[in-house]
Amino acid sequence: MEDKPKTTVSDMVRLDVGGKVYTTSLTTLTRYPDSMLGAMFSGRFPVQTGHDGTCLIDRDGKLFRYVLNFLRTSKLNLPENFREYDQLMDEAEFYQIVELQMAISEWRQQRESAKHSIRKPEEVDYVEFCADGEDLVLFAKRKVVESLPSVMKHMNYMHDMAVGLPEWSDDARYMDGYEFIDEETVRLHLDSAFMHYDEGPVEFSRFRLFRDLEKIGFTLVSTASDQGPIDKRGRWTFRKGSAKDVHELVQALRNTDNVNIKS
Repeated sequence: MEDKPKTTVSDMVRLDVGGKVYTTSLTTLTRYPDSMLGAMFSGRFPVQTGHDGTCLIDRDGKLFRYVLNFLRTSKLNLPENFREYDQLMDEAEFYQIVELQMAISEWRQQRESAKHSIRKPEEVDYVEFCADGEDLVLFAKRKVVESLPSVMKHMNYMHDMAVGLPEWSDDARYMDGYEFIDEETVRLHLDSAFMHYDEGPVEFSRFRLFRDLEKIGFTLVSTASDQGPIDKRGRWTFRKGSAKDVHELVQALRNTDNVNIKS
């Protein structure tokens, strides 16, 4: 097997690029013969030198490290937080290294694609509905409550409002059945008594509530019951996610004789 030629001291070149000094080999600098560096260090293009023989290049010295590393390995390696693509491309164009220009474009495209493919973590919302005999209580974020037609219709009736959402008060922590737990979360006290809507007397329906939760992406994650059947004394906790468990709960409620469920 023929041994590769060894780099001698005379093959080493000292470069001053924009005030930064580099030492490398002629082999590295002439890796791409058609580039400007290939022409400069093969004798086809004049090279400016200092009094000590250092080759002077008036370009960005900081970015030249990436150019030089590419000449050494034919691979582009940039830090994960690298942002100076345009400036590095200018250097690659100046040195006329077509392969480096292509590598920069590919690297940038991959990083941009990866950045857009990263999904923002989905916000997790919880809703808790409690039943204690005739006392019904709903804990939820205000924005979730406003997305539940069954609750809004019930509260509108309770507040003797024909249309529209209830008049939320940002100044009061409690008004007309709404108790503000914090800036986002409210506790709603619902009346299970029959109410006379336009279509006739209708009882507040858990089925309607669970169906509304399903429509906006909530799923049942836990249930609990104290001292009685779950349809009369229970707690249901929902989280945004698959609607499979909500379907199962609705079906279970349909099959409960003691619960009057209306679609």
